[in-house]
Amino acid sequence: MGRSRYGAWGLLALLPGCFVDVSAGGPPPALQAQVSAATTRLRPATPRTIGPLLDPDGDGLLLALEIALGTDPDLADTDGDGLCDGAISVPGVCVAGEDLDGDGVRGPGESSPLFADSDFDTLDDLLESGGTVPAMDSDGDGLPDAVDIDSDGDGMVDSREGVIDLDRDGLGGWRDPDDDGDGVDSRREDAAPDRTADEVSDGARFGIDVDHDGIRNRLDRDSDGDGLLDAEEGLVDADDDGIPDYLDRDLTDGPDGDPDGDGLSTALELAQGTNPLEADSDGDGVEDAVDAGAPGPDGRPEAPADTDGDGVPDALDPDSADGPDADADGDGLPNGFEAEAGFQAYLSDTDGDGLEDGDEIGPDIAHPRDTDGDGIPDVLDTDDDGDGVPTALERATRCQGQDDADADGLPDWLDPDSDGDGIPDGVDGQGDDDGDGVPSRCDLDSDGDGIPDLTEGGGDIDHDGLPDHRDPAPLDGPDADFDQDGLSNLDEWLVGTDPTRPDTDGDGLDDGVEVGPVVWNPKDSDGDGIIDALE
Repeated sequence: MGRSRYGAWGLLALLPGCFVDVSAGGPPPALQAQVSAATTRLRPATPRTIGPLLDPDGDGLLLALEIALGTDPDLADTDGDGLCDGAISVPGVCVAGEDLDGDGVRGPGESSPLFADSDFDTLDDLLESGGTVPAMDSDGDGLPDAVDIDSDGDGMVDSREGVIDLDRDGLGGWRDPDDDGDGVDSRREDAAPDRTADEVSDGARFGIDVDHDGIRNRLDRDSDGDGLLDAEEGLVDADDDGIPDYLDRDLTDGPDGDPDGDGLSTALELAQGTNPLEADSDGDGVEDAVDAGAPGPDGRPEAPADTDGDGVPDALDPDSADGPDADADGDGLPNGFEAEAGFQAYLSDTDGDGLEDGDEIGPDIAHPRDTDGDGIPDVLDTDDDGDGVPTALERATRCQGQDDADADGLPDWLDPDSDGDGIPDGVDGQGDDDGDGVPSRCDLDSDGDGIPDLTEGGGDIDHDGLPDHRDPAPLDGPDADFDQDGLSNLDEWLVGTDPTRPDTDGDGLDDGVEVGPVVWNPKDSDGDGIIDALE
């Protein structure tokens, strides 16, 4: 959590159980409600006219909100990623972040001002934002690239694509939906699952390297190796056989053709789910025609054979004799059950999070465990506890070598608050705020000030900006004046004076006199940048 000369409160929970959502880039409605009246008088027509006391670093984010968010009021770019914490650029320091609603605070979905790489994809937010306002959103999904782990929406995470521009179109791989520049989206060329009827995955149907030249289709300008560039052949299907021309070696054979020579027509293979471009779709050493089953009156199989009755057609089943109760991938779940549930019967870790399906399913396989209640069973969910930190990442970066940091009986990847400090892991983040070598999500005192986060994150029942553990009158409200110095509790919090002491600097003059009648432009008699009430 942030620390500065303006206060030691760090990240505040303004209501019991309601924490500032740093991962979403802005304060919750509770905080906005608290300062709504104050900001009317604190913020002039243009943010740049805010005085140095209320916005010391000039980033457009008011002192009060910086304290609440945990950013550093003295640093325009707390995490050093080149993007300002607030909505105003500071020349030579950082460029402006996006302010969707004009309140001086990053709007929902914006990158975190606390972490240089908000989405943990190995690409800094500044690079992903493009240094523009509004921030870049390459795939138009509503998530700025800085918080989107797949910025171009092509089905491959940014950390794998990197910044190399293979087709020299000016777009790095992480931002380029067509990596090889052949006119076919990389998502379609690769093995990403179908998203809609119009967004098919040729890679899943026909293979990710059709011509077996060692170059995946998404990076191969001639995917089928027929001597014609994909850009020339395109997505049309000249012979109406169901295979787009850029993957079709024979543009004249039609649906009754048999391009892989396995004895089954293209139309039949597509109907039963086998690959018309691979004679042995499942790689079991038996060609699809043999796997397909007994022929009907027309000489073609009437229905896909399933010798062992495990729900997987023989042509797609590497072991057609093991039966529905067998466990081909050794994850503890029967093949038949996995096929029916939509899991991978031949992949022990369907979602790739490092946990086998049998371990994630829970005690009752008829009701697969869904830890975060998002409707996606843990077996298919890459963030089981819904805390904003991927399960694989939580397992890879264990809290000081422990699986259960707070000893509450829940492993950290199923616990949205791993260290039990009252702050969700997604808000704590993977950063190390105090530089002690312990990630903040595992650190009970993440700002290293000697005060446990659980205490600092206390509630604020009367909404006066003072956390209850610091509030001598927790029920008096934001307009009350506990120390009777002429400034309300909220005003004192905003300007940095002590709401429990009428004369914060002990010079014999009450804070109300020294601040003056205009709270957003408090008195600074000697012009040294420190208001009289603190000097």
